[in-house]
Amino acid sequence: MRTFFLVAAMCIFIHAQLDTSFNKTGFVVHEDAAGVGHDFGQAVAVDKDNRIVVAGFSSNRNHGLNTDLAVWRYLPSGQIDTSFNSKGFFIHDNTAGGNSDEEGNAIALDSHGRIVVVGRSRNAQRNDDMVVWRLKTDGTLDESFAGRGFAVHHSAAGGNLQDYGYAVTIDSKNRILVTGESYAAGFPPSSQMIVWRYLENGELDASFGNGGWIIQSNDWDWGYGITTVGDKIIVTGKGLNPTGMYVWQYLNDGTPDPSFGEKGFIVHNIIKGTDFGDEARGITIDNAGKIVIAGRNSNFNLERSMALWRFNNDGSLDTSFNEKGFVSHSNAAKGKGSDSGQGVAIDSFGRIAVAGRSDGPNGNLDVVVWRYLANGQLDTSFAEKGYIVHHNTAGGNHHDLAHAITIDKQDRIIVVGWSFNKQGNYGMTIWCHK
Repeated sequence: MRTFFLVAAMCIFIHAQLDTSFNKTGFVVHEDAAGVGHDFGQAVAVDKDNRIVVAGFSSNRNHGLNTDLAVWRYLPSGQIDTSFNSKGFFIHDNTAGGNSDEEGNAIALDSHGRIVVVGRSRNAQRNDDMVVWRLKTDGTLDESFAGRGFAVHHSAAGGNLQDYGYAVTIDSKNRILVTGESYAAGFPPSSQMIVWRYLENGELDASFGNGGWIIQSNDWDWGYGITTVGDKIIVTGKGLNPTGMYVWQYLNDGTPDPSFGEKGFIVHNIIKGTDFGDEARGITIDNAGKIVIAGRNSNFNLERSMALWRFNNDGSLDTSFNEKGFVSHSNAAKGKGSDSGQGVAIDSFGRIAVAGRSDGPNGNLDVVVWRYLANGQLDTSFAEKGYIVHHNTAGGNHHDLAHAITIDKQDRIIVVGWSFNKQGNYGMTIWCHK
């Protein structure tokens, strides 16, 4: 194991916004969790003790360079928490029996503090299965969950091919809701948005949809974000029929909510008529019960901008937000390319933070964190212009990517992803902002 706490040469305004009480630099980089060198952070949550829990994947040495599920825990100070699985991180391989790639894509904590991670694992037939893992607070598998600490599901849409879990939330009854995609039968096989619901014991909830899951019947739909409001389930993502960003809302039993949109869902494109369509990634609910979604929008020149939408609970755009219900931002890293929002979180003041990426001037991807006021205007008290760009965090002068965001109990903005280092590896990276 090699842990690197790296100090990069950064301009003054970045230092002014990073919280240097966090690992003395405002960020931390970790690599080599599974034995090779590449570590990737995909999801983040903060527990009741303000410890930072990250899920993702790490490369191992088995059968070439496969990836394993990785879960790390850090103290609020930025130091790795060695009380977690005795070394600060947990690795799991061969979940679905294929002894090959697996990864954690999303994370949530239940009311007991247990860590729920969803993602995928490759099976013996070389297809990917959706997996839900649950860890105890000490960083070990919770074998009371599905009898072994994880639940695997395959062929939800009937195609006997790929099933992926991309996002997770936990409702008031500690039921686990997962969204993602599953491939249906046919030629070519099509991907369909799916929602699974598991009981607290790790069994599929037979009272939900088709014995524990529901499928969006359109071809080529993807679920990338999920949350609940009361007994309603809200999913966001994208679709191709018609093309655009989607928001679906379901009742507690898994049936579409007729009070939301026209048929239980809405489709939106910021630029009308484009064939490329918008895409939603992260979702949260603000203090007024409004639906806040981050992603990206496309134009006719194939350029993309970070996009942020706010919807009322009936599916209509909230026009009190930037006067039209949405806002977009482009060229944050000055590369004149594409920007994208990957995750969204709201602090105790109602300010909206978005983490994502932007093309840099040398063709590399850079991390961007934007912060907006509740009215939809950029918060210029944040990094002087409302957003901050991170490049070369780990010292490799290559890609830096953000994948997820949360707000801790001190209203610090915690962003996770990865950064390229001087050894030619990617390191899991946490950035902490004041």
